[in-house]
Amino acid sequence: MHLGDEGYVGVTPVEGGRVNVCGLFVQNGETSGRGSARLLSYLRASGLLQLAERLGSGDAVEKSVCGVSGVAFGVVERSGGVALGDAERMIPPFTGNGMSMAFEAAECVVEVLAGYSRGDFDWLVTERQAGENLEKRFARRLKVAEPLHRMLVHPVGQHWISSVAKPGLVPFNLLNRILT
Repeated sequence: MHLGDEGYVGVTPVEGGRVNVCGLFVQNGETSGRGSARLLSYLRASGLLQLAERLGSGDAVEKSVCGVSGVAFGVVERSGGVALGDAERMIPPFTGNGMSMAFEAAECVVEVLAGYSRGDFDWLVTERQAGENLEKRFARRLKVAEPLHRMLVHPVGQHWISSVAKPGLVPFNLLNRILT
């Protein structure tokens, strides 16, 4: 895990001796390039110069490079219906496992939707109950995840996290239980 100015990057080994690189950055108009060149530009703009140089010396798999912009975290505003996964709420990537949350969300609403399909509930009751089930399952995660994310993309927050992590004061086990 690498913390930079207004962003963070995770590097994970994958098959074939390659690594997966995933970063989240506050938008910066001074970056340029496309594909892996854009990532390297963001790394440099974030002050992660050694990581940019190391990754730049490798061979990127350009067809696997992708980027997303305009991501907002928390519950997604919508006008009715039952939504799951990222269509319902998004947790910051560092603080949660979005893919497993999508499966958990399906588990939360499957009985309610089955009840609707059997005629046990009308649609308004189904929407309300599904929303309540999802809120009960995920509210605490988001209440912890959102401030952690804000700290990770802000220099003062990064400094504080780094200061308390070095002497082992970050309760990683507790955070893991809350966020998963």
